[in-house]
Amino acid sequence: MIGLLVVGGLGVVVVVGVLAVIVAVVVASSSAVEASVPSDAWYDECYAEDDSQQPVDCRGPHSFEVYSAVLFPDDLGYPSRVDRLVGLDLCEEDFEAYTGDRYLDLTGDYDYAVRYPSRSEWEDDGDRIALCVLHHVELDEFRGRAGTPLP
Repeated sequence: MIGLLVVGGLGVVVVVGVLAVIVAVVVASSSAVEASVPSDAWYDECYAEDDSQQPVDCRGPHSFEVYSAVLFPDDLGYPSRVDRLVGLDLCEEDFEAYTGDRYLDLTGDYDYAVRYPSRSEWEDDGDRIALCVLHHVELDEFRGRAGTPLP
């Protein structure tokens, strides 16, 4: 019984450690996404990594693709960490459908971040949409679509 508790405890530490790394990677890439992708971006738009926040042709060089979105209910307060994890999960499902790669295999060329509305966008503008945004793991820019647009 004690051995099981120790093993179980180690398993929890490992899982928490892996989640911390995943959250850190998502947070790091989210800051670039927030600077480059406006909150009113639309599904199927592409953006360069700059502060113009203007869509670019997806056939040309770009850094980000908006491949899906998560709509939060109007009666929800500003998203908590738990709400944000739900957004991450939904974006992960759509990432896999869009790219054809399983996200947790970590063998693909792409990753994603979620562009949540800022507190002022949420409270002042009523923005309830979190954007699922794909980016290349190694390249600052890439050409062409990373996946097949979802219906």
